[in-house]
Amino acid sequence: MDSSLIVLLAFPIPLLLISFFIWIFVRTGKKHPAEEGKTPKFSCVGAGQIGWIWYRGPFIRTAIYDDFMVVCCAKPYHLPFFEIISVEKKKLFFRNIFKINHRSSQCPASIQLFWPKPELALEFLRSKMRVSGD
Repeated sequence: MDSSLIVLLAFPIPLLLISFFIWIFVRTGKKHPAEEGKTPKFSCVGAGQIGWIWYRGPFIRTAIYDDFMVVCCAKPYHLPFFEIISVEKKKLFFRNIFKINHRSSQCPASIQLFWPKPELALEFLRSKMRVSGD
């Protein structure tokens, strides 16, 4: 391969990767219409799995309100509490990860979240549904 082509590609590829991560981070802040004018009981940005994609950095926003939960990465997902079956606390390596078991057809089947400080979220969720794995 010609060395000038390698030099030519060395700049745009990292620039595209950085742009992609900035785009994901900006999309994390996007609000679902149900959130407008409401204050969450718990809100944090962390890591986890939405669908088949693992987000390793602080790219997943979780907000818990009185009647629903919003999980946002590239798109905000609205989960009313009546559609959430349970929240399972699991160990993944050295982290606690929380698996959201739900029956919503609007959200990916697999939602697993790492919350940096989960105590407040778990306290509120226990009053609304079954939390297992404590």
